[in-house]
Amino acid sequence: MSGVDMWHYVGPEGQSLKTALDYLIPFALSQGQGWPYSNLNGYPVTNLVPLVEVGYLKWGDSAYLHAIPLLRAMAEKERDTNHNTRPLSDFFCQMSELLGDNEFVC
Repeated sequence: MSGVDMWHYVGPEGQSLKTALDYLIPFALSQGQGWPYSNLNGYPVTNLVPLVEVGYLKWGDSAYLHAIPLLRAMAEKERDTNHNTRPLSDFFCQMSELLGDNEFVC
């Protein structure tokens, strides 16, 4: 979809990137409790953190801002449990500096 602002695009049935994140965040915060679909291998919280961070920067939703530190703590615990040596992204911090709002200090 060339020339379409995917961050703000809303499909014919109301589907959007923001709607998808709004749907996923409560399940992530509850460690998947109540997830109504089959989930064969789980989904690492580590992968969700940068999506929520970018979502906050794009949409400014305070619910995302509230969720970020909780999700980051869960991701760190997940990394320790799985002996994952890949560092948790500092994307949110770096983008905050790049955009000049300095809301989050690296």
